[in-house]
Amino acid sequence: MKQVSRRTFVKLSALSFGVLGLVKQGGLFVADALAAAPDAGIKVLKYVHEITADKLPGPAKRNLKQVQKFFEKKTDIAKALKVDATTVLPQCKYCKFYEEPNKEGYGKCKQAAKKPGELVYKNGWCSMFNLEKNLDKLKAKMA
Repeated sequence: MKQVSRRTFVKLSALSFGVLGLVKQGGLFVADALAAAPDAGIKVLKYVHEITADKLPGPAKRNLKQVQKFFEKKTDIAKALKVDATTVLPQCKYCKFYEEPNKEGYGKCKQAAKKPGELVYKNGWCSMFNLEKNLDKLKAKMA
């Protein structure tokens, strides 16, 4: 086995730490990649940040019919929320899992955003959409 001088050892150590710092800056560490990636739960639930009538995900069409039927039958709720039953979309703001919205329209979700600090948008949608049928809770979410 070859002897390594102290000077060579220090040079190699410094070089190794320098390369390690560059790798860290590039985000090649597994922990950094996991932290930057979106939550796996959001991917599984097919969360969409903002849905519109022309960009409605396929599975959301079933929810669309449910929401429109609900507001057609409950005209008092539709009037109180100023919602048109023919144009309403199955968005997070009408879901019973969406709660505590802030002024920008982002709120917590019991299904899609389980990590601390994770929020969903009021005009978003996911496959766990479940229509909130309580008028008082709907009003609180819409305020």
